[in-house]
Amino acid sequence: MAFCDQCGVVLPPASSSCSACGAELGYSSPPVQAGAIAAVADLDRETKIRYAAIGVAAVCGLAILVTGVQAGRGTSSSAQGNFALALVLLLAPLLGATVVAARFDAAVNWLDQFDDWVGAKRESGRGSTGWFRRFVVAPTLWCFAGTGHLATRVEDPRLRTGVKVSVYVYLLQAFLLALYVITAVVISMVLIALALLVISFFLEDGDSRPASSSPVRSAFRPEADDEHLRRGAAAKGATFFSGSNWFNEKKTGRVDEEGRIYSGSNWFNEKKTGRTDQEGNIYRGSNWFNEKKAGRVDEDGNIHEGTNWFNEKKVGRVDEDGNVYEGTNWFNEKKVGRVEKKEE
Repeated sequence: MAFCDQCGVVLPPASSSCSACGAELGYSSPPVQAGAIAAVADLDRETKIRYAAIGVAAVCGLAILVTGVQAGRGTSSSAQGNFALALVLLLAPLLGATVVAARFDAAVNWLDQFDDWVGAKRESGRGSTGWFRRFVVAPTLWCFAGTGHLATRVEDPRLRTGVKVSVYVYLLQAFLLALYVITAVVISMVLIALALLVISFFLEDGDSRPASSSPVRSAFRPEADDEHLRRGAAAKGATFFSGSNWFNEKKTGRVDEEGRIYSGSNWFNEKKTGRTDQEGNIYRGSNWFNEKKAGRVDEDGNIHEGTNWFNEKKVGRVDEDGNVYEGTNWFNEKKVGRVEKKEE
């Protein structure tokens, strides 16, 4: 049986032209395949987009499922890493394609309202000087607003919504990753600071000295780490010498212009052991983390050992000439060193 190639009408045998349209015809098989191709070609654009979204969702879902099964069966870190990578990379397009394939029209209205909210927040926050607003909130809103603006180039509303969903999920993953990194860095810094504090505390307590040694005398021994009487009543910029006279004295430390106390006989072997403030309080420690109050020097040059007014006791004094004495009163005191003040 013959058919017209143009209109598909059944032709009598040996016909050279179509009786319906008048076209010169040959003989061909029934146009079943041509009709199927024509039917596919006649599909509307919306249906094509939906079919494509179904394909994308199927591929992404299958990839996540396969890697998840492999990660569940195996104990190797590589299988678990592949599943995590697939989840991070394919979850966003899976959700976006699902919205398009399911024709979830409510998502279109929700994201349009979200875009309006982002634009209103950006306008209300212009000119803000707050640190959190400028460096956290403003960049976040800018990312969402930029995504919404670029998505407006997509004409189909469902496809546009799917693109927004995918990009928004990627943005959320990026923000969570940044938050995780920042939190990990902060926690690491705190742990390192605590570790240094504990180490310095044990090192500080590990410095032993004879129980019978006087605080004043130990303060002028280079190997001692007691700085709570090293400053004496000297001003900033003073140098410390240990010894009872000019023949046996030697330099054992100094105080710089900022009030930092150093032990050592010269610039090469000295180390910071504490600091003094303007009220005469003396602190022991190499930094702000491990320092603690060890004593004070009053206006009369009396040196007191203790952390507060209740437990402090007098252990020495510094006279007007810079001589440092050990003892609680005039009867039992003896010279153990001197302070050489910097000349103005």
